[in-house]
Formats: sequence, C-alpha cells, structure tokens
Amino acid sequence: MEATSLLHGLGLSTVVYHQLDVLDPVSIENLAMFIKTAIGRVDILVKNAWASRVVVDDDGVRTLNIDLTSWLSGKATNLAQGVIKQTYEKAEECLNTSHYGVNRLTEALLPLLQRSTSGARIVKVSSLRGGLKRIPSEHTRNELADTENLTKEKLDAILKRFLHYLKQGALAANGWRICYPLMASQKPY
Repeated sequence: MEATSLLHGLGLSTVVYHQLDVLDPVSIENLAMFIKTAIGRVDILVKNAWASRVVVDDDGVRTLNIDLTSWLSGKATNLAQGVIKQTYEKAEECLNTSHYGVNRLTEALLPLLQRSTSGARIVKVSSLRGGLKRIPSEHTRNELADTENLTKEKLDAILKRFLHYLKQGALAANGWRICYPLMASQKPY
C-alpha cells in the first residue's frame, strides 16, 4: 500500500493495489475477478515471481568473500556449493511458486489479456543465472531450448526428473548444477 501511495504522489493516480499469492488459487481468482470488474482487461502481464528457496549459510557466504563480478558471472558457483544447498522440499516450494503458481496466474489472466484493445503482451523476467547455458547436460539444454516442441507436459516431465535426481542426491551425475539448479530449469516459457 505504501508503494501505491508513493506512485500516486508521483502523479500515477490510476495505480491500484491488490493482494496476490500465486500459491493460493483463491487469491489468483480474486485478482482476476478484481481486474475484470475494476478494469476489464490486462494489457501487459509481467511474470516475475521468484522464490529461490535455497538453504543459505550466511556466515559461510561472508567468509568466502566472493566479489560481485565473480558471483554474477557464475564463476563462484563451485565455491558457493558448500554454503548454499537446494533441498527437495525447498525445490518443490520454488517450483510451486516460480513455475506452477505463475502459470496458474497466467492462465487465469489470459481471458483478460485477450480483451486488450492495444495488443496484449506477456513479459517474462528471468534471472541472470537462469540461462540454459548454465545447465551442464547438453541433452536437457536441448530439450528446454526446443521451443517449437516444448510443451507444458514435456517441461513438467523435465522438472519431475530434476526433482527425482535431487531426491536421490544425483543432480551432478545427471547433468544438473548443484548450486541454484532451478534457476535455469523453470523459466523457458
């Protein structure tokens, strides 16, 4: 609400606030109904929900003294593996928020996007670490990069395979990154 007031103060008087929890189907439906009733359409949908859901040893990260350039480039990934862990439970939370929840929201808002009079747009924001090049497995990279044939069902199968390997403690052996593995596996569409 504070952000809305700030934007109003800057002259953006048409900005409105509505609560949304992408994990809650009722919250998604409430937002869609609010937009339909109050505005009638959606012109631009920016998809930017992200929940890394990793377990971080903050003191361990500080002691590594990794410079920002190395961190952002991914060069520090091997160093950080000892202090950043992806658990099965946290990976499920991440996928439920960042993939399945966002997709449920998009599906709920599609009818409102179709009502746009100015040509609706969907903008998908991804992390610097979300590039397919960061997935060691060439096979998995190719599966995700094949946008002509990548369906929701195929993507779900890849994500289930990822969770299986994570649960077995076999991510690296099956071509997945150990540190922040989900960033590059769930954002292709």
